[in-house]
Amino acid sequence: MKLFQLFAAFAYSVDAQLVCWSCSIQNERTETAIGNDTSIVYQTPEEVASICVQNGTSIECMSNEQSCFVTEHRDDQGNLLLLDLGCKAPDVCANQIAGNFRGENPDINLCRGQKRSSKCFDCCDSENCNLDTASDLISEFATSEE
Repeated sequence: MKLFQLFAAFAYSVDAQLVCWSCSIQNERTETAIGNDTSIVYQTPEEVASICVQNGTSIECMSNEQSCFVTEHRDDQGNLLLLDLGCKAPDVCANQIAGNFRGENPDINLCRGQKRSSKCFDCCDSENCNLDTASDLISEFATSEE
């Protein structure tokens, strides 16, 4: 009986896959003509995150993708252009996170709090943890702009 329980526990641990939230939301900016000028209005980061929650879904990760990721792309004015969540291999996550802040010179960093184009990465490894991580990343970026 104990041997059966051991095999059952092992089989469960092998079959257990990480579940991550998945969405890829592009900011739906609108252009408004005012006289000869055109004004572009972006959705707020909170609106984009809300759309991700509404339209996204929990997915079971593949066996080699045991990290949940968040990637956000911003333009040179700090506007959130794309929010991407899903599953990723832990080694890929580690390499991308290492590129966020590579050193003292902000020109070589991928994740920039300054008014420059930016691509920030974050990862976690518990069920749907990237939903919270996305909110935290958006808040941190907004704070760094103040």
